[in-house]
Amino acid sequence: MNFTILTLFPEMVNAGLHESIIGRAIENQTISVNAVNIRDFSEDKHKRVDDYTYGGGAGMLMQAEPVYRAIQSVRTEQKKCRVIYVTPQGLPFHQRMAQDFAKEEELIFLCGHYEGIDERVLEECVTDYVSIGDYVLTGGELAAMVMIDAIARLVPGVLHNEISAETESFQGDLLEYPQYSRPRVWHDREVPQVLLSGNTRDIRAWRLEQSMKRTKSRRPDLYEKYEKLQEISKKLSRKKIYHMDMIEGISRGYLSLVEEDESGCVLISSDERYYYHACYEPQTETFIVPKTLDKNAIFVEHSTYCAFGEDCKEYLIGALTRREKLPIRGLYCEDGKKGSAGISIVPYEKAHEALIAKWGLNPGDMTLAFVACYQDIPSAVIALQRDGSIGQLYVEPSLRRKHIAMALVTYLCNKMLENGQVPFVYLPKEQSDMQELYKKTGFYVSADSICMIQPQEGL
Repeated sequence: MNFTILTLFPEMVNAGLHESIIGRAIENQTISVNAVNIRDFSEDKHKRVDDYTYGGGAGMLMQAEPVYRAIQSVRTEQKKCRVIYVTPQGLPFHQRMAQDFAKEEELIFLCGHYEGIDERVLEECVTDYVSIGDYVLTGGELAAMVMIDAIARLVPGVLHNEISAETESFQGDLLEYPQYSRPRVWHDREVPQVLLSGNTRDIRAWRLEQSMKRTKSRRPDLYEKYEKLQEISKKLSRKKIYHMDMIEGISRGYLSLVEEDESGCVLISSDERYYYHACYEPQTETFIVPKTLDKNAIFVEHSTYCAFGEDCKEYLIGALTRREKLPIRGLYCEDGKKGSAGISIVPYEKAHEALIAKWGLNPGDMTLAFVACYQDIPSAVIALQRDGSIGQLYVEPSLRRKHIAMALVTYLCNKMLENGQVPFVYLPKEQSDMQELYKKTGFYVSADSICMIQPQEGL
């Protein structure tokens, strides 16, 4: 992902972003950050970019032409990326906005100074107006750096710990639980005993309890939203396997509520690419069409009644409901060495990009991925999608029937179980061989199918 910051103080931006985790990501070329000096596009011999405001008033205003030229230098007809103007008048920046921006390949941040920037160039070039809070800074650089930090850490490969971006404040409308390090006793305050027990199930339960208490105390507005989604999750659990994608989406903070009535609910994904509909009772044939329905989004319909017609893709949902890790049975070794089947499994990395592209897969949709090597040759891949489902399972045709797919499914499921997640997968209704693979692994498969459809114009 590439970030460009248009600024009067490039040294300030470079000094702040080339350190710590973001600096390491830049060095590893996982992301790039380019600071462009707006003064370089001034025609004034003194490189001035400001002038007095029409109508009078205190302070100077940044002129339109230097800003326009700076934007045009990095935003071509072939690369029309989003231009974010950092301003106290913008929409408040939040985690879901960071997730939305993280989907982009290119972002341009425009940093104002003085009394701001000539309105005409903003109207012509800016796509997003964003604020980091209801206060005024001397310039937009610090705010841009805050947003870039929040966005960049969501880019795959920036954080070494794959799950750390999913277990922090604001995921699932809960604040993060308290954390502790050495020494065990500090100023007569001891680390909670449960964290020393080694019992991962008890630790997860304690952390959830603490997150709930902290959110209820510090952010009652968030806690109210959390409680509402938990009520919906309980209703969906009456048909658990069939609704596992929605239940896990709520648990992971991927889904939020759009609308609900006595018949069912509509949820939306954090990237706003998917709407999910479910009926609370099987016989219900009423349907909620959300007022905010995006015609480019995909609708995931969980009922026998489909408001958009019959032309849709049908899937069964498979879910692994056990809590204990799956047996390996010689498929692979935990230390990455070859198992008795000759398979070793390694984390997906940049070096595998060409291989993934050859297989026609999309690395941008992966949040966690692993590559299987057969006789030391990368031969297969499996990934966890942004919605929490297992997807993009692919094995080279010449190496099928060698238990490579089973090894990858088992490996990824065990990683998810370690993190307290429920593995689930969308299984095309017509692919019985894929259904059998997951059933052999221990998955239960829903009897009823769901539909995925893109709404047509006029709805």
